[in-house]
Amino acid sequence: MTFKSKGMKLGAASVILCSSLLGSQVVSAEDLSAERSPYWVNVGAGFVNFNSSANILLAGSTLPASATASNNTTLLAEFGYDITKNWSARLTVGIPPTTTLTGTGAVSGTTLGKVGYAPAVLSVTYGWDLGVVKPYLGVGANYTIITSTQDAAIKGLSVGNGYGPVLQAGFNVPITKTWDWYGDFKQIFLKVNATGSVGPYPASATVTLNPAIYSTGVTYHF
Repeated sequence: MTFKSKGMKLGAASVILCSSLLGSQVVSAEDLSAERSPYWVNVGAGFVNFNSSANILLAGSTLPASATASNNTTLLAEFGYDITKNWSARLTVGIPPTTTLTGTGAVSGTTLGKVGYAPAVLSVTYGWDLGVVKPYLGVGANYTIITSTQDAAIKGLSVGNGYGPVLQAGFNVPITKTWDWYGDFKQIFLKVNATGSVGPYPASATVTLNPAIYSTGVTYHF
């Protein structure tokens, strides 16, 4: 009876101790969330996957040809502000990469030119707190600035800036009070206009780029 009584007391004490520790952990988690700064930045590697095509005109006539843009990898930064517990405003920029335009169809395999570009995305997202993972969905707008062009088959290549809508999805995994790991996806809908010449003939094209941007890296809360 003595051992049983002592065992019951020890078990009760263990339950109380575990409950106390669990309660303290919950409070700490709530405090951690409450203390986090609403200002943060994502820094990571981004992979730009183009879903490209082009309508090419030479001397005013449509060619039975198209073009593709080569995929790129670059460094991205996304600056954010948590407006509320669920809503966040975001601005994404990156180091301008260079894509190569290659002909298909009647000009298959021909390098048409190279284009340096700097996409910027302004978006708003709605997030959920699922504990370990914090997913989000959002929409936004993209403005892509053409930073440079290089001639190839098309001489005097000129490409205009472009803009279009953006769909966004991603997640954050908190690691500490100030650091997260994040993964992000953006689908940009984008067309640009290009002009130049092939020999003595003027050339122009409407180029559909529609890049999908995949990125991952770390989040720092200021």
